[in-house]
Amino acid sequence: MKKYLLLLISAITYSSFSQFDCGSQFYDNGGTITDYLANTNQVVTICPSLPTDKVTITFLSFYTEAAHDGLYIFNGNSISSPIISSSNAAANVPGGLAGAYWGNINPGSFTSTSIDGCLTFRFRSDATNQCEGWVANVTCGPAVANTGFHLNAYLDLNNNGSQDSGEYNAPFGYFTYELNGGMGQINTNTGVFDLNENNATNNYNFSYYINSAHSSNFSVSPTTYSNVTIGTPASLVPLNFPITSVANFYDVGIYNIPLSNPRPGFNYTNRLSYTNYSNQPIASGSLTFTNDPVISIVSTSENVTSTPTGFTYNFSNLSPFETRTLDVVMSVPSIPTVALNQLLTNTVSIITSLTELTLTNNSNSLTQYIVGAYDPNDKIEAHGAKIVYSNFTVNDNLTYTIRFENTGTASAEKVRITDVLDSKIDETTVTMVASSHNYSLERIENNLTWKFINIQLPPSVNNSSIGKGFVTFKVKLKPGFQIGDIVPNMAKIYFDTNPAIDTNVFTTEFVTSLNNNNFDNESNFNIFPNPVKDIVTISSEKSIEISSIQIYNLLGQLVQTVLNPSNEIEVSNLKPGSYILKIISENGAETVKFLKE
Repeated sequence: MKKYLLLLISAITYSSFSQFDCGSQFYDNGGTITDYLANTNQVVTICPSLPTDKVTITFLSFYTEAAHDGLYIFNGNSISSPIISSSNAAANVPGGLAGAYWGNINPGSFTSTSIDGCLTFRFRSDATNQCEGWVANVTCGPAVANTGFHLNAYLDLNNNGSQDSGEYNAPFGYFTYELNGGMGQINTNTGVFDLNENNATNNYNFSYYINSAHSSNFSVSPTTYSNVTIGTPASLVPLNFPITSVANFYDVGIYNIPLSNPRPGFNYTNRLSYTNYSNQPIASGSLTFTNDPVISIVSTSENVTSTPTGFTYNFSNLSPFETRTLDVVMSVPSIPTVALNQLLTNTVSIITSLTELTLTNNSNSLTQYIVGAYDPNDKIEAHGAKIVYSNFTVNDNLTYTIRFENTGTASAEKVRITDVLDSKIDETTVTMVASSHNYSLERIENNLTWKFINIQLPPSVNNSSIGKGFVTFKVKLKPGFQIGDIVPNMAKIYFDTNPAIDTNVFTTEFVTSLNNNNFDNESNFNIFPNPVKDIVTISSEKSIEISSIQIYNLLGQLVQTVLNPSNEIEVSNLKPGSYILKIISENGAETVKFLKE
């Protein structure tokens, strides 16, 4: 019956339809199995059954053709109600307006604040490239009175100090707040953040800053709100940060994001994420993807032109601050054509005919190890475990991706990630690159916390993006790093109220040159037992002379050195926790992680 109604509604042009009830699921006109239909102009209104309740829609999955097929969300019982706008420009369909949600970024959760408690959805699609669409939970309940501060940064196109229709939120900066002498930083990909507070005596200062790469191209006024409280009676205080352009400019950037790990005999996926960082539309440009010669391309999410080394792809009409993605599925040969721990490097670049503000973000390489098995909740850095010291400066970035996957049996309502940055990393340079879902990132000194509220992440499904997510961010190192320095990084992932899942410790080591015969920093040596209590034994199938052993904690601090060691190392003096064993031999330096009980 539900499928029949959805097929019926697809044939109705510009009509309101309200067959979705509290406790049901809301999905596109293709149902939960097939793609949505072409040439859709569909309106759906969902209202609560009780007049005192409010409707909440929480998206479980979402995928429409970016810049073409868009879902508009209105806070009320018709499309005349106020739009809950995204940061996207007008969709390329007849009658397409700014503010639609599209692409494969989960929009998150929406709760009506309208007096009728309703939400209205209008979906517009064109004649080509239908996608999976969406599935969302419909829940209803009494309105919750939020108290605190509603921070809102947006591009003020007409410079009138208020956010008008078509003026989208700004994803290229960050909020800061001061409370009782403490200071925090908040990044969001939506330009909006609600800071909860219920104590009327707490006094805050709030500011908004443009990322350093574009700070000279935009101005913010006001930049700061000082000595603000929630007032009496307490309320949700709106604090708006209008952003205006100082001058017209062009800048486009691209990143290669690992969605999965390469395994022998299996496919894996890289996501190419490209963004217009400028305040002007970019009419056209092209991507060039070069894959590692060991692997082959199986499929792409867009129609591309194959080349002997990969492919090219032409894009058009990239709106200001718009991000689009292109997924590349690649096949890894079986062993012995490849070996475990072998490095694979894929590179992507983007060009336009315009004079750009900077070209440093126009190309990006991603290096990954071939693995046999892996934990789906992991962390990697785009350069691989070793970086040639002479090829890296204080102006270069380390780019980390933290991946998470719900391997449970029920949806996770929220996900939280924490990351304590190593002392060699300049925490003030943290910049988000991409994410799978809407997020907020709070930084207090070198402590990072991502929150995905109402993410409703379903149990994962093999060979799909369902139940999986990621964040990608970049940082710079503090001056003074040297050959032999190790920069460790790990994260903790929390699903709802479950205990933390620790990712692997990804170690970046600066070396004089790369040894092509050594595919991994753990390939020559094994240690046991692990965990260890008093003595750790080092073994190797090869006859390799070890000159010294260094042990580092996860802060990158050297805690123990052993010269001319035997194969047994005394570690009883170490405190319980995780450590990195650096083995220096005739083949160079290699690292192994161990746990001290």
